[in-house]
Amino acid sequence: MKETEAQIQKAILQYGGYKRILMHRINVIGTPLHKAGKTIYRPSTNAGMADIHATVVVGHIPVSVWLEVKTAKGRVSPNQKLFSETVTAAKGFYYVVR
Repeated sequence: MKETEAQIQKAILQYGGYKRILMHRINVIGTPLHKAGKTIYRPSTNAGMADIHATVVVGHIPVSVWLEVKTAKGRVSPNQKLFSETVTAAKGFYYVVR
């Protein structure tokens, strides 16, 4: 059975809870709209944003860490690459985790 990104995200969030690390799952899917019996999605303003944001305390200083969750074969999209570059340009921490 193949692991899904949702399963990996759930495991990371459970681990964060166990270690008492503040973590939040970011919704990047968009807003569902129901029209004429069909569901379409209005694009998210968070397109490309990492899946999980964590605040890790290092030496009594809170550090912002962004985690992009991918399966073993998952690839980073152009929007995700742009977001990672924005984070690292601001001296933030961004990781692709599998």
